[in-house]
Amino acid sequence: MPEDVGFARLVMEDGAEIGKIAGLMDPDESIGRAAIDQLDLCLRTHQYGLPEVRMHHLIEPRWQDGASMPARMEIRKKSRRSRRRA
Repeated sequence: MPEDVGFARLVMEDGAEIGKIAGLMDPDESIGRAAIDQLDLCLRTHQYGLPEVRMHHLIEPRWQDGASMPARMEIRKKSRRSRRRA
């Protein structure tokens, strides 16, 4: 793989290829906890069936550094060097 090209997975399983592949790790436990909390709320407030207004929950993934993607500091240093040469 060329030095100036990186690779990152958009969905990584917990513990998969740590250190080798860079990418986004889904916080499965947090997603499950939020789903149970929402279900509990609906049951306690007697909300059944489809909601009138859709709700969306955002649980951000966590970035996992890996050898397939240059470190962020290295990228910044390289871009500064290339700007100076230009």
